[in-house]
Amino acid sequence: MTRLNVWRAGACVGLVFGAALLGGCAVLQVNQAERTFDVDFARVEGATRQALEALEMTPLAREERRKVGISEESLEMTTYARGMKIVIQEDRVAPTGVKVRVDAKRGNLYLEGDKETATEILLKINEMLHRP
Repeated sequence: MTRLNVWRAGACVGLVFGAALLGGCAVLQVNQAERTFDVDFARVEGATRQALEALEMTPLAREERRKVGISEESLEMTTYARGMKIVIQEDRVAPTGVKVRVDAKRGNLYLEGDKETATEILLKINEMLHRP
């Protein structure tokens, strides 16, 4: 093989690898939905628990809370419902701003995404926050 052919083969392998990597990233994002709420952290946490109860997705299987400094707080809740593993991450992004990311995975290896369920949970959290 000439140098040009070796270079072309390497470029093709790189393109194929890059396309596969981008395709894998797109598949992983299919099952996620996120939204930032302009409410304090405790209210969002309470609304999340109420939303899960209203959608009959309780009890929680695992909960992990992290506090990194005075104003940074993070909470991760995991539950299993409707044949899915649902991971909800709440991160304080401002004194009264909380970013909520819902990741709903389906299947034996949790490779199939279910963005509709993730969006449904976020809408229910929003509804619980705006309830009188």
